[in-house]
Amino acid sequence: MRRFITGSPEMIRRTEEIYRAVLGFYLDVIHDNLDKLPGWDRNSGTRALEKLTVRTEPRMNRKTGKPFGGNPNPPYPIDAVWPKFPAYLRRAIISKAIGMAKSWHSNYQRCRKKERIQDRNERRVAEGKKPILFDEHPPKYPAAGNVGITFYKGDFKNLSLKTNTIQLKVWDGSDWRFITVEVESTSHSRKLHLDDSWEMTVPTIYEKEGIFYLVTAFEKKSNVMKFADYYRSKNPKVLAVDLNLGRKNRAVAPWWGRTVRFTKSGTSA
Repeated sequence: MRRFITGSPEMIRRTEEIYRAVLGFYLDVIHDNLDKLPGWDRNSGTRALEKLTVRTEPRMNRKTGKPFGGNPNPPYPIDAVWPKFPAYLRRAIISKAIGMAKSWHSNYQRCRKKERIQDRNERRVAEGKKPILFDEHPPKYPAAGNVGITFYKGDFKNLSLKTNTIQLKVWDGSDWRFITVEVESTSHSRKLHLDDSWEMTVPTIYEKEGIFYLVTAFEKKSNVMKFADYYRSKNPKVLAVDLNLGRKNRAVAPWWGRTVRFTKSGTSA
């Protein structure tokens, strides 16, 4: 569902500029470590990039009194440029950067295969055969560009469908803080009738022709009872089977208070 943002656009614009700058920063860090990219998924890549960029102080061992752990000297310290950057937003940006870089890497590998096809074409032409046609160019490494801001848990709260407001964590020029952002429903969103049974997923803000839009997806809460709750409420009977396969392929099971013996020929009580 898309809505117009009608309040506090300047703070959002500053946050957007910082978001794209940090995204570009992490894309550069990934580019410097491309040999490690194929082995990263979202979780392992996030841990690796945080180790490369996030400064943490060592902790003190209470027994020995000596410091241990920490990451005091990362090779790409993010706090040197953006101090006190929110952890939730940083991890969202890292996840975005990994996704963009891995998409580029996959396309680049496919293009490398086509380079090998080009080598084959030279041999095919020399042999008087028709070349294999392709007209794609190698993909360029991604840049931050006009990427929208995605707010994950911890960076947004209190979306109100009645008052058309949401609270977002933004940069106010001196610190990160929550502000209440006013939104205006679009013609499409006004056609939707959402009640309390719907939950909002992560919102995204993007700018188009000087207007900021808040894009949100909603999912309906499920009323399906969990098995553990169903078991406690209904108290069903359980059939337990002990497959005693070592004794002539027979099994003995308690079933509704009777002993049932399973054999190759059939079942006997």
